[in-house]
Amino acid sequence: MARTLLKYAKMPSSIVHPPGLFASWPSGARQNQKLDVTYEVGEFTYRFWGPEPLDSTDLRVLQGLVAQATADIYDAKRMALEGRLLKSELSIVVNAPADLDLAAKARRALAVRFHISSFVQSLGYAKGGSMRKRVLDSITRLSAVTAIVQKPGFEGSARLVTGYIRDTASGEFIVGLNPTLTTAVFSRNNFLAVSMEEVRQLKSDVALILHWRLHYINQGGGKKVSLATLCEYVYPSDGTPIPAGTIRRREHAIRRALKELERIGWTTYEEKEKVYRIVRPRHTSYPPRRRRGISRTM
Repeated sequence: MARTLLKYAKMPSSIVHPPGLFASWPSGARQNQKLDVTYEVGEFTYRFWGPEPLDSTDLRVLQGLVAQATADIYDAKRMALEGRLLKSELSIVVNAPADLDLAAKARRALAVRFHISSFVQSLGYAKGGSMRKRVLDSITRLSAVTAIVQKPGFEGSARLVTGYIRDTASGEFIVGLNPTLTTAVFSRNNFLAVSMEEVRQLKSDVALILHWRLHYINQGGGKKVSLATLCEYVYPSDGTPIPAGTIRRREHAIRRALKELERIGWTTYEEKEKVYRIVRPRHTSYPPRRRRGISRTM
């Protein structure tokens, strides 16, 4: 089946907004770190825990996986069925106990399928063996992250990506999405639309993460943001003092990333020293609405 380039990813705000979930890491730095990010909004607490931090490649891959589900929503029954089959296959492989992640197992989740070469291209990468391995490594890393959700009277957990298998008959990979991502894909209103057309044009990891974190700005709307806040979006602080030279390098990287955003249609200008007005472009096309007759996952 021929694939067209992915257009939108319908993302939940609980994945977009947590500070430090995806960050820019110097070469070799993240191997000595672990992922442990907590985000609170209203009565909800979200905690993301994993053996290794996530970077811009992981962000781009997650966006692509959700965009694939968004594009294939017309085939929701097939995606839901393969989500259940994938969960069953993986539980056999790891010999998981029946009560593991019970809250997640009680809810339906989608699985997407794709040929790895076309998926790599849809992310904005060039085809090649090295990128294929890099993307598959990222899916493995995402599947190691546990997302824990708490609110009064409820606590549950699920993997950010439930895992993947390869269909030996078709050569396609099948990757499962967790219930939170699945719910956003089915939602009519409660999601943030990330343009994959914009994502494919972004080259630096700083620009990609900045673009992601700025999705609290409505299409056609603008916000005032300080340079220090923009730096925090990409380089989350652990509370230790930051050398002045490092701050200058980060600010320079952010300014360059803002220029990248301008090249894909965003408007950025410095209203006063180190305070920017950032305007998100308005798109004439939107993520496809769920067709009638297709049931929700919840």
